[in-house]
Amino acid sequence: MKTTDLIIQLFTRSWKLIADTPATWDEIAVEKSTPGSVFLHYTLPLIFICFLFSSFSGYFYADDNRVTIGFLKGLSVALSFLVANLLTYWIGVRALDHFQPNFGVKKNIARLVFYSFCVMYLLRIITSIFPELFFLKVLNIFTAYLVWDGCRGVMGMNEDERSNFVLLVTGMIIFIPLIVRYLLQWMLPII
Repeated sequence: MKTTDLIIQLFTRSWKLIADTPATWDEIAVEKSTPGSVFLHYTLPLIFICFLFSSFSGYFYADDNRVTIGFLKGLSVALSFLVANLLTYWIGVRALDHFQPNFGVKKNIARLVFYSFCVMYLLRIITSIFPELFFLKVLNIFTAYLVWDGCRGVMGMNEDERSNFVLLVTGMIIFIPLIVRYLLQWMLPII
């Protein structure tokens, strides 16, 4: 598969999740994919694209040490998304195993978590290109709807079962990247 086809497929899937959420979650539910394949073919390429865009914007908007600042900005974004994906997946598996053992299917949780980050990725790319559109980050709250409907489509949960889990996963998806990025910027004050 060509690189351009892969990128088009990534952004098409992300756009479909945002524009037609229920139908896309139903489509994802019938796919035969492992957690590793979703992570390798969807999450890591989008994290790498976020790294590239954040690095270039850091390079263009830096005053001194452009290359260093650009690289460190991109690295902090990539690490924050990577840690957030893995930590949200791990905590999600543990929470479902503890509170609702009948829904503790790892591949379903992986699909739910990894695809629910699509709004975060797209907003990071847009705000890297156009930093003056930083106010669009308020749209990260749409992640709550993605997780809510993903619990229905992928996990098969009814409304009563998914409320606390949606709050947990949405909170982790929104706040873990912020916390990790803050810690990295605290440790690396140059960025």
